[in-house]
Amino acid sequence: MSTAPLARAAASTETPRIAVQNLKKSFGRLPVLHGVSLSAPQGSVISLVGSSGSGKSTLLRCINLLEVPDSGDIQIDGETLHFDPAKPSGGVQPRQIRRIRSSLGMVFQSFNLWSHMTILENVIAAPVHVLGQPRSQAVERAHDLLKRVGIAEKHDFFPAQLSGGQQQRAAIARAMAIEPKALLLDEPTSALDPELVAEVLQVIKDLAVAGTTMILVTHEMRFAREVSSTVVFLHRGVVGEMGPPAQIFDDPQTEACRRFVRSEFGA
Repeated sequence: MSTAPLARAAASTETPRIAVQNLKKSFGRLPVLHGVSLSAPQGSVISLVGSSGSGKSTLLRCINLLEVPDSGDIQIDGETLHFDPAKPSGGVQPRQIRRIRSSLGMVFQSFNLWSHMTILENVIAAPVHVLGQPRSQAVERAHDLLKRVGIAEKHDFFPAQLSGGQQQRAAIARAMAIEPKALLLDEPTSALDPELVAEVLQVIKDLAVAGTTMILVTHEMRFAREVSSTVVFLHRGVVGEMGPPAQIFDDPQTEACRRFVRSEFGA
């Protein structure tokens, strides 16, 4: 079976859905990102890989403005946010933060579903209460999304009544309910039992085939090889290498990346 990236054909040369330029972030005296730049064209799947502590999750949280970068630029579908270290919150206005967050879907490691709501209520919450969609419209789309991720029959269940894999599929449906410009996924399988990983990866693969723009933090290297248009190897807060999966995994150019690949694939 071919391992050519599933999403590569969908990528285009138009204005990128997400572009990051020279992004820096520290927590107190601890620098985490040292000037990271990357671009995610429409329909691309960018996988962020690297050792623990390399800055992968911090980068993803900065893109979604869950963390405010110290400096640099983030462009979302043509809108650029410039972060000035001399200004409070980087000089970015709260309305810009709200607008950017409402245009990006985020999937977390630990699902983050609201335990007191049914799965359907979880999925329609943001479209109704943030985007102002009519409830009937949001419910119709929610049912379509739950069917798409394979848990249509669970719409009236509460999160605690679902397996971890089902909860993460519900979380993906919730993220897609706002019709995001791009989907950000932070280690979406790391909290799952091994037997549940494949069902979530299949949902992500289906989204890639459908042309969903994604930036994915993952430790599933074989999956990253199959689904990615570009793999970004982060090392100590900088981009150590960036390129197509075959380059990163089969012909890494730096010793740090070679060590990482050997540790992951056992070569």
